[in-house]
Amino acid sequence: MPPHPPKPRLAFRVGVVGHRWDKLAPGSLEHAVAREGELGAAVRGVLLAIREQLDTIGANPLNGYAEPTPQGPELLVVSGLAEGADRIVANQGLAAGCALWAVLPFGRARYAEDFDGRWMAPSWSRPGADADFDRLLGLASGSVVMDGQPGQFDAYEPLGRAVLNHSDVLIAIWDGATGRGAGGTAHLLMAARREEIPIVRVDPGAQIEVWLEDMRDPDHGREKRLSRLERRIADLVLPPEQAGLVPRTEWNGREAFFAERPVAGHLGTAYKALTGYLGSLHGPVAPILAPTFLAWFAAFGHLFQRRLPADFTATTRRAWEAQWATLDPALSTPLIDRLAPVHGWLDYLATYYADRYRSAFTMVFSRAWIAAV
Repeated sequence: MPPHPPKPRLAFRVGVVGHRWDKLAPGSLEHAVAREGELGAAVRGVLLAIREQLDTIGANPLNGYAEPTPQGPELLVVSGLAEGADRIVANQGLAAGCALWAVLPFGRARYAEDFDGRWMAPSWSRPGADADFDRLLGLASGSVVMDGQPGQFDAYEPLGRAVLNHSDVLIAIWDGATGRGAGGTAHLLMAARREEIPIVRVDPGAQIEVWLEDMRDPDHGREKRLSRLERRIADLVLPPEQAGLVPRTEWNGREAFFAERPVAGHLGTAYKALTGYLGSLHGPVAPILAPTFLAWFAAFGHLFQRRLPADFTATTRRAWEAQWATLDPALSTPLIDRLAPVHGWLDYLATYYADRYRSAFTMVFSRAWIAAV
């Protein structure tokens, strides 16, 4: 077990919504290829700006994050892998060293039918699109299949909602036109605004423009470009006291937690000893009539018995593995690996300090018989 509670690794999620090729570059296949490069360059600039700020925040020990790895903070792109906007951001994210998480609207085989490789209306699917879909899905570090119903008007809405629910910042490659209904770009952006998810707009017009959307401005933030993005990211990932939202005392409490050491629980046993002793007595009135000095001796005898496990993480891991034995290990193992080290410390330290608090009162009142003697 590590000597102190582990600090969290800084992680950040960038989602994507936007148009397919029917809106981005219908007509000329050569134009679509060129457009992909131009839009990709714009997206790459956004991702690099986000990574640069995350590197700065993660490197400052006052911010409470774990020591950065050589790869830096964990930056994750959440994409539906549709042609056009989804794949532009996915490819740029992979090129920038981001992890990729794929969201499919329904079953993989049926979804792949969207990418038939026929460069004509209405699909405007580029040749080789199905193989490119398989490539990206194979590179994804994780994926989830939603319950959309193919052929229904809202078939893609569950996908869009999942992307929003797992996005700290949303990149929207959108022309600003009225949407096509549930699950479309315009519809999802309305939901993102309600949920106050920061939206980086990429206008795919003849002159590509990029800005952080701010609906309070007459031009929705277009003139400010990305100048406000740094502040929005800081508000999302900086500790409250570092962002100026709460007093410095919050920092002191957090650092005290990270400085905790493994404890055996010797000083928190009186309460459990007393309740255990009284619970062992028989009859409805016996606990009331039981001499408290016997309970005090019972509590004293427990002071030297270890009450907490020697390894918080290992104990938590074993308990969870037993509880989730029926789950697919592919699902349960990553959850246990990620959460058990932190939860083990939180759970057992909380138990320890709660017992100490209750035991302080128990020891004081259980020795009241000394005053009578």
